[in-house]
Amino acid sequence: MDRGTKTVQHARRCGTIALPTNLGGILAAVHTMATFRLFGESGLTAQAITKHLGIVPSDSFEAGTPIRRRPGKFYESSGWFLSSSISV
Repeated sequence: MDRGTKTVQHARRCGTIALPTNLGGILAAVHTMATFRLFGESGLTAQAITKHLGIVPSDSFEAGTPIRRRPGKFYESSGWFLSSSISV
């Protein structure tokens, strides 16, 4: 099984679209997603956004909380993210 065939099979399993490229006939899987992001300083918290919109975010953080994977660093503002599914 050649590389292009494997890419097409992977794209079908993942629900992505496989488009031909100019790379010697190799197909590339294209993943598209969208994220709506809100950031706020004091007074605008991720919790308040969730309550006001009535939508659970895909991810969020509050100002002053530790930044994941960055020991000793803290978020300066709050963030609220709503992402589409993996493929749009």
